[in-house]
Amino acid sequence: MEKYMGSFDNDNVIVFTSYKPDKRTKFYKFLSKQENIKLEEYKLFSEKKLIAYLEKTFGLTNTLANYVIQKT
Repeated sequence: MEKYMGSFDNDNVIVFTSYKPDKRTKFYKFLSKQENIKLEEYKLFSEKKLIAYLEKTFGLTNTLANYVIQKT
């Protein structure tokens, strides 16, 4: 991932999920140093709140938001 980080378009959204991310890892430190990467941490949402967040933030349809949740 580190090798190809510069080849992604600015329109791409990549989501990494972890119940409790370890901020000591090399990859987390790498991501935190990148200017074009926005690291965000969220408290656990209910499914209903998560769907609403995905729809509002990323402009997803309800069907697509549900699909993202199922795949994660």
